[in-house]
Amino acid sequence: MDDLLADFVAETREMLEAIGGEIVAWEADPADGTRLDAIFRFVHTVKGNCGFFDFPRLEKLSHAAEGTLADVRAGRRYPDSHLVNAVLAIIDRITQLIDAIDAGQELPEGGDDGLIAALEPDTPGAGESIAVQSVTAQAPSTASSATLRTIRLPVELLDRVMSGVSDMVLARNDLARRLREAGAEPTLDGPFERLTGILNDVREAVTRMRMQRIEHLYNALPRLVRDLSAELGKQVMVDLDGGDVELDREMIEMMRDPITHIIRNAIDHGIESPTARLAAGKREIGLLSISARQSGNRITLTVTDDGKGLDTEKVGRKAVAAGLVTDAELAAMSRENIIELIFAPGLSTADEVSAVSGRGVGMDVVRANIERVGGTISVSSRPGAGTQFHLQIPLTLSIISALTVSAGGQRFAIPQSYVEEIVHGGAKAIEFSTVGETRLMVFRERRTPCLSLAHVLGMGGNEVDRRQKMVLLRLGPTDLVALAVDAIHDQEDLVVKPLAPAIMQTGAYAGTTLLDDGNPVLMLDVPTIAAQNGLATDARARAAVATHDDNQPHERKLRRLLTFTAFDGRRKAIGMDLVMRIDQVPAEAIDRSATGDTVVIGEKIYPLVGLEQGCDPGETVKLLRLSDSLDELAYAVAELDDSIETGEEVMPLPEDAALEGLLLHRGEQLRVLDGFALFALRTSVATQTERPVCRIPRDDEWAVRMLEPLVRAAGYRIAEPDDEHVDIEIAIADQSALATGEVGHCIRLYADPDIAAKRADGVFRYDRSALVEALRSARQEKVA
Repeated sequence: MDDLLADFVAETREMLEAIGGEIVAWEADPADGTRLDAIFRFVHTVKGNCGFFDFPRLEKLSHAAEGTLADVRAGRRYPDSHLVNAVLAIIDRITQLIDAIDAGQELPEGGDDGLIAALEPDTPGAGESIAVQSVTAQAPSTASSATLRTIRLPVELLDRVMSGVSDMVLARNDLARRLREAGAEPTLDGPFERLTGILNDVREAVTRMRMQRIEHLYNALPRLVRDLSAELGKQVMVDLDGGDVELDREMIEMMRDPITHIIRNAIDHGIESPTARLAAGKREIGLLSISARQSGNRITLTVTDDGKGLDTEKVGRKAVAAGLVTDAELAAMSRENIIELIFAPGLSTADEVSAVSGRGVGMDVVRANIERVGGTISVSSRPGAGTQFHLQIPLTLSIISALTVSAGGQRFAIPQSYVEEIVHGGAKAIEFSTVGETRLMVFRERRTPCLSLAHVLGMGGNEVDRRQKMVLLRLGPTDLVALAVDAIHDQEDLVVKPLAPAIMQTGAYAGTTLLDDGNPVLMLDVPTIAAQNGLATDARARAAVATHDDNQPHERKLRRLLTFTAFDGRRKAIGMDLVMRIDQVPAEAIDRSATGDTVVIGEKIYPLVGLEQGCDPGETVKLLRLSDSLDELAYAVAELDDSIETGEEVMPLPEDAALEGLLLHRGEQLRVLDGFALFALRTSVATQTERPVCRIPRDDEWAVRMLEPLVRAAGYRIAEPDDEHVDIEIAIADQSALATGEVGHCIRLYADPDIAAKRADGVFRYDRSALVEALRSARQEKVA
């Protein structure tokens, strides 16, 4: 209400400044009907606004002036100097009262009756004296008024200022890039930082100038709810929350119609009559709640009613009758998909056409309007409990978070609100196919229509290269479209500006913007592009998805497997429930022997499976750490692929006891490992006590930095000072004698390779392979 009062004061001041001259000019030319109409509109507007704000004195004064001016307009009175003076006295008194209201002071005492009496035609001379008294009384009030003043500006001017500031920010960013390329310039760094701070402050201030509290949208809603519920014979109470959330003024106007339509639907279709609510065990007064919350640069509006909820059977019947879906498609749809049909064009659940509903123009327009500003809408409903609409909209129309991409050698921007995921076209989990003229991408067991951005914009063919990136765009709660682009660049907040009408008519673009480097890019209109390229409507797409899901073999339980390429070159898989984690270890951590391979992971030694005889694992090896909840073992893999879900049967292979069998997945054979057999064959348990102990010169910095990591990777535990027994000791040949205590084996490191070659226990300190082999030999001797 404070903001409304401030607007009233600002608007009245603006009219007062213009009206004084109009009255004087009208007195000089009484036949000027245009000026008379302007003066009349002023007092009429003030009278109406005063009634809303409960200012009876202002209302009484303006009403009296309005009546006198009405007589002049009707020709019943002539505008002589007496009448003009009386009207000017009324205007002066209104100015005094507005000053007091603006300053938060008590209104000046009395005198109103004399001013009103001066308007009568039988009081000659009174108007002059009262006008002089009014001006005299006004002077100290004006002199003492030091309140905060406001100015009203057209939104177009604010847009121009915002555009100029945004261009300055882009120029600043371009300058920053050039300074970085030129190298350090100490004499410029300080001024540039000050410029950056000033620009940020100015940009924030200009953005705030466009913001308005969302309570301006709320103010008209209680009256709407009251009138509509009375018209429909219902009792509805409205609860408004989050009125202090600020939103772009233009965005508030864009949201007014969608919110109004949702409220009308909630009262007409959702909330029951008082009798029906009492019969259902509810209180007879329905509750309509509207809340606003800010999260980052987006606003979430929630409209909730406690009515009967959406009748999915009725929605389905209406959709079939309207030709949106067939009976078979409806039977295959889930409740959530049927609820989404309310957004289909031409669908109305009203049984008869009324002034409130039934015309078939509704939620589809609401969704279109919200998506036009980069927002989204979703709905949830529970039978007998009510319905809830969730609207997510950007804070401002001028600044949009977007993803910049390239296609056909040109850059474009995609609103971030549509981007669901980005995947590489060459990923093994992606397959492409063609049905008729439609290109499809299979990803995670789901078929998604695929469009080439270059083809859509007339810059290339519709072929999709696996080297391209796929941007998955969400058009609705269950609808995805894959857009093939050449490159992904960055995600950034962009200042969007309108395009020329001829370009906007193509439907492919929603606006234009400048990047930080000053290059212009076009913002894509995602919903229009999808519609222009023959993609299914929301209703049919949902039905198709539901039918596809319904044809799946529900009686088969889906099983999740991890696929990989083994060291024998074959594709294999193992149940994800056995995989505890994935590790990567250096080759030195693996010990291969006739009795079985082992690997050191952390502080434990694990049995190792999967390495073929004679294969070279390379410098590092990927391991699947498997667990049956009692024991653990490691399985070496050459390359990890992907996780899959499948309901297909596994064909047994009796000749290979380590395999559960063969599985056909996307036309390729997978060998499924038998976890039971793996743990049965490798019954040894990982243990910490089996790790041999090695002592190194702890006082030598080279040994700590270079030698200790290699020894640990070879499966040894580094001896502590209080360890009396060690399995092996490594000594630097040119240092002091060995440490005291029982030593099983000793390796001496020499700085000269020639000397090391002459010694039986000698190793050149930088001969990595010889040192690793010596450590392995010592460990095998311990096991033996």
